[in-house]
Amino acid sequence: MILDLVIWTEDQSGYRQHLHDEILGLIAAGGEPNVLDRPGGVFVRPADHLSAEDRMLLLSVARLILVDRNGTLTEQLKRRRVPEIKALPALLLPAVAARAARLPATLLPQRTDLILANGYGGFTQDGREYVVMLESGRTTPAPWVNVMANAQFGTVVSENGTAYTWAENAHEFRLSPWHNDPVTDASGEAIYVRDEDNGRVWSPSPGPAPGAGGYVCRHGFGYSVFEHITAGIRSELTVFVALDAPVKFSVLKLRNDSPQTRRLSVTGYVEWVLGDLRPKTAMHVTTEIDPRTGALFARNAFSIEFADRVAFFDVDDASRSVTADRTDFIGRNGSLRRPAALSRTRLSGKVGAALDPCAAMQVMIELAPGQERQIVFRLGVGHGSEDARAHVTACRGANAARSALEAVWEYWKRTLGAVQVETPDPSVNVLANGWLLY
Repeated sequence: MILDLVIWTEDQSGYRQHLHDEILGLIAAGGEPNVLDRPGGVFVRPADHLSAEDRMLLLSVARLILVDRNGTLTEQLKRRRVPEIKALPALLLPAVAARAARLPATLLPQRTDLILANGYGGFTQDGREYVVMLESGRTTPAPWVNVMANAQFGTVVSENGTAYTWAENAHEFRLSPWHNDPVTDASGEAIYVRDEDNGRVWSPSPGPAPGAGGYVCRHGFGYSVFEHITAGIRSELTVFVALDAPVKFSVLKLRNDSPQTRRLSVTGYVEWVLGDLRPKTAMHVTTEIDPRTGALFARNAFSIEFADRVAFFDVDDASRSVTADRTDFIGRNGSLRRPAALSRTRLSGKVGAALDPCAAMQVMIELAPGQERQIVFRLGVGHGSEDARAHVTACRGANAARSALEAVWEYWKRTLGAVQVETPDPSVNVLANGWLLY
């Protein structure tokens, strides 16, 4: 790893030059005098030679800041930040938890009408969807993904629910990380459902927190759908990108098929990149709650090409709780399979700079027997705050999501026209409609 060490002296006595010379002497005594004032070397500057702007810049980009007034080097390196999340109450499970946990598992019916079925899935009779059926704990040999995009914005979603999203340039301006790992199929985006009465957590897609029973994934033209049932809660998650806006919709429908009222929470999560690689950009990403829309905004002012872009994450429910701190959400040594935040009653509300940046929003719902509810998460980006607000406002509400999905269906209907969709050639493994079967 190459790094720069900047030492600035703030000695206000008459011997400041003496201190400066002593530091230079120590560097020279190290045997590498050529490291001075070179990239990957040491830069020594008197504080009064640095403008206020330069100081602010150095403090904002530094990975580690040591100040002599804060103790010895060992003390500062060992000092740990006391997490604020300890003040949040843990989720309390009432007596009905045991009753809810005894609900039998319900399996989705198996499809027997698929063409070119291979044990994992196959094409529908009209060739317009590829259906993947995954029993509990089973995965495809490699990620089978759907690429959904318009001219300026897109996302990749696998049969496991793994996703990454980009804007304008799929390499240079990723909103969420692309791990490029076909073995673990890791993701920087997730949606969770939690039963408030027993603490059970699961995802409406197979990852990252699989529920009891199997899943069905349907990759279609411009959309993907995940179906699942856990403990009497039937879920249908539809993911798609708007035709004419830099917005990704994740529409989750939940229906209570159990004989009792269910209290649930739904949490959407995104790890911010706002650049090419998260380790390079995370320290520069700042977040805020937009005061006019309530959406969670994120920006990377240090980006060379995309400094004015404002990414957003939003959900319709105004009573949602939020956090923009990944460490807060996942927990120390935690994972997305069981985030620490889902063992607490709500999200912390932590946003700002100098965080491990993410976006998480949680909403609470209650479903009577037979009742259905829809929750819509939106991930997108705008050219500045006003453009981001315009997208947030235009895409809010169930009607907006439905209209955007119908526009996708209509586009593909016109694109395909009256051409008969033939039985797919089994030798082709990259399909023109955006499915990639590795």
